[in-house]
Amino acid sequence: MAIISLPIPVRPSLGTILALRLLQGIQAGAASLTAWVVARETQRQLAGLDRRTLADIGIPLNGPRSLATRDPWDTSNQGW
Repeated sequence: MAIISLPIPVRPSLGTILALRLLQGIQAGAASLTAWVVARETQRQLAGLDRRTLADIGIPLNGPRSLATRDPWDTSNQGW
């Protein structure tokens, strides 16, 4: 005897949907925080380089100083 299985539509509850959205938000926030920490560390390291090293890697002399004063979330390379 063969068993026939019919697809049964399953609707997730509102609580499940909200919990998944909350987890996605937390994950996105953690990724943003990680990017900010990495950007800030890069800014700090660039600010400590001497003129010769900056010239070698092609960054204008005022670049690291302007980077060091930026907010961590400002990762644009404009203003160099």
